[in-house]
Amino acid sequence: MKYRTMKVGYWLSKSYWDHGITTAAVKAFSAWTFKTFPHLLKLKAEVFGDNTASARVLTKAGYTLEEQKRQAVEKNGVVIDLLVFGLVRDG
Repeated sequence: MKYRTMKVGYWLSKSYWDHGITTAAVKAFSAWTFKTFPHLLKLKAEVFGDNTASARVLTKAGYTLEEQKRQAVEKNGVVIDLLVFGLVRDG
């Protein structure tokens, strides 16, 4: 069996937000990953439903919202949605 999908995750200190750093890093990492792992067909990322900035990062990096998992996770004692984004290899 060969896995064809990998997950992407990231975190950036608040003092560096709103400078395009994470978007650039996700774009570069995604390109590198597809180049390095030729068998890979897809990258996925999950973000909390209330994290609009992270959803925007993924959208700007070319990812597409594929699924909204309703009431899927608990964050600080509150049950919230989980958004699943995906990026498919070109070609």
